[in-house]
Amino acid sequence: MSVFFNIYAHCVMVGCYTDPTGHSLFCDNKKQLLSICDKIKKEILKMFQPGKTVGRFDMNILSYHYVHPGYRVKYKNHYLCKGATDTTVLSITCSQFVLQPKFKGNCGDYLSIQDEIYCGRNTPTFLSYSGDVNVSFISNKRRNYKGFKCSVSAEETEVATTGPTTCNCGIPNKSRRIVNGVTTEVHEFPWQVAIVSKYSNRPYCGGSIISQSWILTAAHCAEVTNLSDKIVVGEHNWALTSDTAAMERLTIHRIHVHPEYNPMKLNNDIALIELSSPLTFSREVSAVCAPQQNEIYDNVNTIVAGWGFTTEGGTHSRPLQKVVVPTMTNNECKNSYGDFITSNMICAGLAEGGKDACQGDSGGPLVVEVDTSSSYMKQIGIVSFGYGCARPGYPGVYSRTSKYIKWIASKTSSTWCPAPGSVEPSTTTTKTPQTKPPPITTDVPPTKKPSVCSCGKVNRASRIVGGVETKVNEYPWQVAIAYSQFSRRAFCGGSIIHSQWVLTAGHCADVMVGSEVVVVGEHDWLSSSESNVREVVNINKIISHPNYNSNTLQNDVALLKLSKTLTFGSDNKVAPICPPEPGNLYERVSATVTGWGTTSSGGSTSYTLQEITIPTMSNSDCKSSYGSSIYDVMICAGLPEGGKDSCQGDSGGPMVTNEGSPFYRQIGVVSWGFDCAAPGFPGVYARLTKYMQWINNQLSDSGWCEPYA
Repeated sequence: MSVFFNIYAHCVMVGCYTDPTGHSLFCDNKKQLLSICDKIKKEILKMFQPGKTVGRFDMNILSYHYVHPGYRVKYKNHYLCKGATDTTVLSITCSQFVLQPKFKGNCGDYLSIQDEIYCGRNTPTFLSYSGDVNVSFISNKRRNYKGFKCSVSAEETEVATTGPTTCNCGIPNKSRRIVNGVTTEVHEFPWQVAIVSKYSNRPYCGGSIISQSWILTAAHCAEVTNLSDKIVVGEHNWALTSDTAAMERLTIHRIHVHPEYNPMKLNNDIALIELSSPLTFSREVSAVCAPQQNEIYDNVNTIVAGWGFTTEGGTHSRPLQKVVVPTMTNNECKNSYGDFITSNMICAGLAEGGKDACQGDSGGPLVVEVDTSSSYMKQIGIVSFGYGCARPGYPGVYSRTSKYIKWIASKTSSTWCPAPGSVEPSTTTTKTPQTKPPPITTDVPPTKKPSVCSCGKVNRASRIVGGVETKVNEYPWQVAIAYSQFSRRAFCGGSIIHSQWVLTAGHCADVMVGSEVVVVGEHDWLSSSESNVREVVNINKIISHPNYNSNTLQNDVALLKLSKTLTFGSDNKVAPICPPEPGNLYERVSATVTGWGTTSSGGSTSYTLQEITIPTMSNSDCKSSYGSSIYDVMICAGLPEGGKDSCQGDSGGPMVTNEGSPFYRQIGVVSWGFDCAAPGFPGVYARLTKYMQWINNQLSDSGWCEPYA
């Protein structure tokens, strides 16, 4: 009997299909390719048998043959072929592999196996997975190469007939690893959970299962978590709905933040989330083991997993990622962070940088393997903070979980399951009542129209060499949008267009639940004295464009009405940006984008406001990259060779230009793009000249501030 329950095979010409990774593609012969894929599906179903080598999986199917008689026939341009199979263990080896080589660090044509990219002569020599396996091949419009031949074999694995015991923990689901792998195997870490907002699939924080009813995470995550948010267990790729049958979204009953948590110093950065109903443990969903209370865990290799930023692109990863980093002594860590490091923290990272917990979400687990024979793992840390991402000399900092065993037991009224051979911690039953934050008041009195409407004037000073970080309050219209007044970073950006109105992206407003705040006058999230005009303002009203489309990102603009009127001082540290000139296409002009987003060097969110200068282009030029995904309500900007992009600024942030004038005008809102600073793929922005009437209608009698001479 076949070990495959489902096989999905589809080949479409570029443009007939929108890839979950965000490719926007072209097309001209969909019907013919779909018939080829039906043939492929039938062939795969006939060939796969348990325990047998199934023969050649020859990707020269792209020259209209599934098993092609000759490897020398080149593959065609503009194809996207994908297949996903559900099996126990699948091994793939490739005997021939010649694709278009990398150009400036990026693959043009490539084979993707379980989200790992191969191109040039980087042959996948041996791969093995459990669960679903995703295979795709994409070719661009440039040169054709020979292609490749791969063999696929399926192997049966033992099936457990009984569930785990009541306190069975810390066993990863491992088979042979991906060579130099970053993506985990499906359910490799069954204790890993994602914390998502009610209407989103993308994790904003991670956590770990420590019992059937309790999730361990970071306090700085819990402080922005609403009871309406969800805990996702059994997840692997949050962008797919079919990669794991074990995925489940669970409701939250209550949240316990450590009583001595310090949001400024991130000391005691630990919290517990109680589920509304207990989990049923299985191979795919189970608990991580507890650390021993007095163990130091210095100089040991650990693993961090999460859906956070990757070092290559600086965007959220869709599949679960992992990275191996060594711990160090706290004295060594103090060489980097000084007295910021307390005994409640543990540090991990390479001295030369390159690997860091930015590859896992905040709140996620830092685990260590304690028994090589049975592969039990226990959690010794919680992702907390760090300077940048994978920077030399700056390790990641984690909450040291061995310091909180008694506190965890007192809140959960149960014992966190220890690894075999460990001494179980003592348990107490002290409970504290749940407290609720005061409601946010949104009723505000009407305000008068400001008497002075000056906008778009920058505070110039000499730049930092290499020009990445802005000067303090250099762009006085820039605002940050944060989950709460206690947040230490922005999840989106925006711009001041009026004393009571902020402009941002529709996809930013789409995830707001009402408790978010706007931060004006901000520069450095780690410093409270950097800017003397910093102010946190509540949001009174959220207005998304009525024709906003979350799939195509057309009309990706939104307005936020503030709960108070901003004061525009004579020092120009908080001021509005000017609107674009009507009818101006702003093609091939130099534009500036600002934000606290990811940087190209490290891939982590920046604590200081960043800027990047890039040229705009015509929409016809942009369509050569994205095709019909570009609409007249969009404007593109970027360098042909890549290297600079708006991934360095938050979504919703402003793209501005001065065109030789002392006044800056906003011409775009950061919207979307493929990857970050990839050659041939510019950033895409909402074109503001298309929305002036809608914006002014919302602002009623006041309108968007115009510059004066």
